[in-house]
Amino acid sequence: MKSKLLILSVLLVGASALLTSFKNKEVKPAATGGLTVKIKLPVAGDLADAWIGLATSAENLENMKYVKTIATDKAGIADFGQLEPGTYYIDGGTGEEVFYYGEAEVVIVAGKNTVVELNLTADTDDEEMEDDSEE
Repeated sequence: MKSKLLILSVLLVGASALLTSFKNKEVKPAATGGLTVKIKLPVAGDLADAWIGLATSAENLENMKYVKTIATDKAGIADFGQLEPGTYYIDGGTGEEVFYYGEAEVVIVAGKNTVVELNLTADTDDEEMEDDSEE
């Protein structure tokens, strides 16, 4: 009987110590924030498989030095998951006969999920049009 009481006492003390250690843990804020991009076209069209690029600076975006590129799903959504807080630059495009393009600056805040609507417009690059007309 004494051995059963001793075992029960040890178990109760152990359980109490374990519960106290969980109670005293500090809750640390999230170190990352989420990013979801939804594309929007000016005309009805297929939203699947548009590409979205993520860069850490405007210069990297211009030079297509992406941290990550992903394709949109059929709803036009690209989920980049969790990112370190800071300013990022995104661009995206889609289309065959007419190419649609857009870009934006995004600020990621720790502990928050950011949803960005990226408006794509018809890309009318004058240099390309001039090059095409010379042929």
